[in-house]
Amino acid sequence: MEDAKIQVKDYGDVLNKRHGNLRLRKYAVVSLGFERLWWEEVMSDKGL
Repeated sequence: MEDAKIQVKDYGDVLNKRHGNLRLRKYAVVSLGFERLWWEEVMSDKGL
């Protein structure tokens, strides 16, 4: 999950730099087998 949070934060930062303030909500999603998902919202360092 920690790797997923890092990836989504980095990708979200790139999108915000490229396209301005998109007001994105970012989520890290990890598969736990075939039937379960685990997700968490990733907040930016700047806040909302």
